[in-house]
Amino acid sequence: MNKLILTGILALTMTARAEEIRLITLDPGHFHAALVQKTRYPQVSPVVHVYAPAGADLDQHLKRVEGFNLGWEEKVYTGPDFLEKMLAEKAGNVVVISGNNARKTEYIYKCIDAGLNVLADKPMAIDPAGFELLKKAFALAEKKHVLLYDIMTERHEITTVLQRALSQSPAVFGKLEKGTPDQPAITKESVHHFLKEVAGKPLIRPAWFFDVTQQGEALPDVGTHLVDLIQWECFPEKTLNPSDVKILTARRWATKLSPEQFKKVTGVERTSELEPYCNGATTYTLRGVHAKVSVMWEFDGGADTHYSMMRGSKANLVIQNGKLRIETKEDIAAAARTALAAWPGVEVQKTATGWDVIIPASYNVGHEAHFGQVTAKYLKHLADGKLPSWEVPNMITKYATTTGAYKLSHADDPIAPTGKIDLYNGKDFTGWKLFLPGNADVTKTWSIENGVIKCTGKPAGYIRTEKTYRDYKLTVEWRFTKAGNTGVLVHMSLPDKVWPKSIECQGLSEHQGDFWLIDGTTFNEHTNKKSHHVPIKIPHNEKPIGEWNTYEIICDGDTIRPYVNGKLMNEATGCTVTSGHILIQSEGGEIEIRKVFLEPVKK
Repeated sequence: MNKLILTGILALTMTARAEEIRLITLDPGHFHAALVQKTRYPQVSPVVHVYAPAGADLDQHLKRVEGFNLGWEEKVYTGPDFLEKMLAEKAGNVVVISGNNARKTEYIYKCIDAGLNVLADKPMAIDPAGFELLKKAFALAEKKHVLLYDIMTERHEITTVLQRALSQSPAVFGKLEKGTPDQPAITKESVHHFLKEVAGKPLIRPAWFFDVTQQGEALPDVGTHLVDLIQWECFPEKTLNPSDVKILTARRWATKLSPEQFKKVTGVERTSELEPYCNGATTYTLRGVHAKVSVMWEFDGGADTHYSMMRGSKANLVIQNGKLRIETKEDIAAAARTALAAWPGVEVQKTATGWDVIIPASYNVGHEAHFGQVTAKYLKHLADGKLPSWEVPNMITKYATTTGAYKLSHADDPIAPTGKIDLYNGKDFTGWKLFLPGNADVTKTWSIENGVIKCTGKPAGYIRTEKTYRDYKLTVEWRFTKAGNTGVLVHMSLPDKVWPKSIECQGLSEHQGDFWLIDGTTFNEHTNKKSHHVPIKIPHNEKPIGEWNTYEIICDGDTIRPYVNGKLMNEATGCTVTSGHILIQSEGGEIEIRKVFLEPVKK
């Protein structure tokens, strides 16, 4: 480790209280748990009690700690009651938690309730329910007089430290802009890789790491670091509250992994591709300042990368490819040197677009060393008997932001009904969108009269649900009032394109119809080319013009079963699209619809 950093760690830990710090490691499923022990701390006992289920996660952890060769003595308990055993024995006074995030918030709360201090790896909560429990844990920690702290290593990365220092210099930076949704005042982007090395050895990740219900999605996982830095840089040591945050947008998407790639990073065999939702982006405001956070995961691409921009009234501060630059036309060299005086050897150098910040290699201690720096700071807080006054409210605000973005990114997730859902309210088109490819005006032909939806004349077009659904029984009551062609489409994968990837139960006024499995990604969005359909033309049992028909379409996972007036027509199995919008179409004639509702699928 860099000599300057090690000196700082020793200085911090030597000021701690006289009593010895005794570490407990709880269920260490992530390599960050071991990195806390990549440094020895004078006040910390070399004996560490480990409570965890037996298995590969624990074995990897113990091997990493042993590989550091720092004289740690691990006392391990692996019984099925490891959590209860740890809480009963209280063999230490600081619990280090870094592992499967699905239980992390529960672990934190129970440790706090037992009167133990907690140093937890991020994230401490991965969804809104976890956030509610985390708030209770912080309140309980105050009552129990113990410290709960999360490991924010990125606060110790030298380019971020210097970016923050420069942003506090009016002579260099001016004032932080408010920004706009399209041009945020502060942007943080992080790119990570599944295939990487830790402590000079290939990292073997547990298989559950790729299950976002266990590890967490991008925004509440890695996004925790980026949101923390935005708070830490924009409002240094200022107390923030969740009411200071307004989430504007949030989205998530997956990274595809082949079975071969999955085995390479986990050692576990798999027969199919995997697409974890490990990418995400959100824009929000923090006290009126527009911010953007983006997290991406790739399989392999070398070192993880970090991009950051802060927009000031005089200059922009940009971190890119591990380097920091000041974008400005002004001569700010003298002011920058003054702002950076606390870091001997750091200089600025003129470029065509501003100034590069030249950082000596000795300051680049690497990500793994930052865990020792964070732990040393936590030990200092333990010695003081308290955290800085702004830390707890800011941690709560941070997790309110990440789990709030998670919630918004799931706003369009398919809904599986738990009871009856009326999709048509009998009064208006609330919850539906009227459209026709080509933007033709269909409002002239679709109307509601006396509680009945009517479609007459042309252009006819379509109505589709605004929300998406899965695992349901759909009931539609309809009739022809004039000979024509209608249909109900389920599992529409694209909101405003009728044909690509959907299933159609088509009704014709000649008492027959088709059951279409439309599952061709190359299908023209409004060209009825049967080469891209799988048609099943069958007597559909429709009633004569003027009489009401009932479609009951059961969508159960990848299987669709349509019933027409109580008679099962056929079924489609192995559908690649298992959720989506519901659409009703009219391609001629006149139809009326009086009921559209969903119910749970009976198992």
